[in-house]
Amino acid sequence: MSLWVYLLNAGRSLFEPETLPEPGEGEDGCAPEPNDAGFTAAVVGLGAKLAAADGVVTDDEVMVFSRVFQATEADMPAVRRV
Repeated sequence: MSLWVYLLNAGRSLFEPETLPEPGEGEDGCAPEPNDAGFTAAVVGLGAKLAAADGVVTDDEVMVFSRVFQATEADMPAVRRV
């Protein structure tokens, strides 16, 4: 089940409760592939934009980002560059 179908079904369930999907149904279609470089780059870029939203990236923001998004040592230079 694609993300869009899942969202449409969830919206429809607000008006028709009997259309609610069963627990666990459609979970496979929404998750990114484990090695999806595009998704990873988008998440890292979004984190960088959020950290810079107020104009200054602080050490606390970098520390929290590195706790949540753990990268390998080989990938750290590329993550820092973003």
